[in-house]
Amino acid sequence: MRHRLFINILLAVTLVWGLGQPVASFTGQTVPPDQYEPDDTPAQAKVIVINDVPQHHNFDHPGDQDWVKFYGAMGEVYTIKTSNLGSNCDTVIELYDSDGATLLRKVDNGGPGEPETLEWTCPKESLYYVRVYDADPRAFEYGTQYDLAVYRPTAPGTGTIIGTVLDGDTGQGIDGVDVISSVGATAISVEGAYFMILPAGKCQISLKHPNYTTVTVNDVYINTGQQVPLSLTMKPLVSSVIDGIWRTASGPVIYFQTYVDNSAVCIVSSDGKNIIAAYDDNLANSVFDGFDLGSGGKKYRLTIKFTSTSQGNFTLTDLVSGKPQTWAVTKDSTETAQPGVACDGIWSSNPDDGQRFYLQQYKNGGALMLRSNDALTCEVFYDPAPTTAKFKGSDIYNPHQAYIEFTFIGPDNGAAVRTPVNAPGQAWTVIKFSAAK
Repeated sequence: MRHRLFINILLAVTLVWGLGQPVASFTGQTVPPDQYEPDDTPAQAKVIVINDVPQHHNFDHPGDQDWVKFYGAMGEVYTIKTSNLGSNCDTVIELYDSDGATLLRKVDNGGPGEPETLEWTCPKESLYYVRVYDADPRAFEYGTQYDLAVYRPTAPGTGTIIGTVLDGDTGQGIDGVDVISSVGATAISVEGAYFMILPAGKCQISLKHPNYTTVTVNDVYINTGQQVPLSLTMKPLVSSVIDGIWRTASGPVIYFQTYVDNSAVCIVSSDGKNIIAAYDDNLANSVFDGFDLGSGGKKYRLTIKFTSTSQGNFTLTDLVSGKPQTWAVTKDSTETAQPGVACDGIWSSNPDDGQRFYLQQYKNGGALMLRSNDALTCEVFYDPAPTTAKFKGSDIYNPHQAYIEFTFIGPDNGAAVRTPVNAPGQAWTVIKFSAAK
């Protein structure tokens, strides 16, 4: 602490001598960001390989924090350690649950230049995050370097598995696959590549990802010092990637959205004004089977059989006449994987007067919102550049006739204002009715 006090005094003197203008760091020496930046949030966390050589980090701006992630195996003991600290570095280590928000453990025992060690027994198989920051948020750049490593006990003699995980349809590398061995070693793929250190011998390897079918490989043998290549493919779960806009060659347009409870909404429109909205409370086997919400399930039945992630067959059955119509459908636009997707889903007016707002964002950066108050008719609004705080769009089928502004106050609360041309506006307080899957 005496050394840190000297540094603080040096900073104060430097500020006075420089007529009050702040300098870049305690000593004024510029140090470039480390190779893992940006890594200031859980969403930006980089994968750390368990039992690998330490990662080299530094704090390159005031208040800098470094996030890493690893996949933990139940019952395994993990040691998270910072070492080789610079003279101006006083690390704090925090361990978070899979949501990146629930703090599990924290250590801050040493002072500047002293290592920190966090030991922890994993209670469940899951993803975990580690946050490292300096105890003094003013410390950055010169003298703030440190090494970070995560270890688990292993028997003498280890080997490595190095490989890739590819999408079975596209051949592209899959990011974020949990690679799990039967001997406690784990890894996470980065753009399809993974690296895992594990005890020599025989083991089983499993690949898990929420959007793909689990893959298991038995009888994988590793000798001491051996590097075993293991490249595998995973088949996409159709139900996990079907959200978006589907089109027929000469017929209706289908807006499809799945939700966290495995339910789904299908909205069909041939003219962008009149709609049929159907709901399936349990999407199963890549088949949507729902009934018309507007008629209480008495007028239409909508069925979609998804034959792949980009193709399917849509059947609209008139329940009064019993006559079905069938179209081949193809994916037109996919939902986004950006952070703004947290706003996707169905929003309801509060108090509930029947208003429903169906919001979905897409990979092209735009977002679509359907508004309906009777599940029979709707307006379709489009915003080419929404933010995580606001959607602002105009009616795409009747340009310049109405606008809607939807403000997200929180993950489950918001406000909507609809402004018609030459007519009084309408405003609602809204709440999340069902989250997107």
